[in-house]
Amino acid sequence: MIFSKKCMECHNIDIKLKGPSLRDVTKKRKAEWIMNMILNTEEMIKKDPQAKILFKDHVVKMVVKDVNEQDARMVLEYLRSIDNNINLDTIPVKE
Repeated sequence: MIFSKKCMECHNIDIKLKGPSLRDVTKKRKAEWIMNMILNTEEMIKKDPQAKILFKDHVVKMVVKDVNEQDARMVLEYLRSIDNNINLDTIPVKE
């Protein structure tokens, strides 16, 4: 739900849109890098070599739309589930 509302305008799993496609991103990048890219985009583009390359390739800065750490973690887990072919609907939710 969070990915649909806050990420899909620029990202798709298999197709490059404004931003890169995200298939296998959790296999290519560490979780900390993904979280930092979501939560600290400006700083990452200034300091991280991989983020600089992505910015150069896509020429669009990622605009984070009211995403907090919990949202970012949920997006990360969603991407991880896709990369590992896990159906999140089968995982019990803790209340």
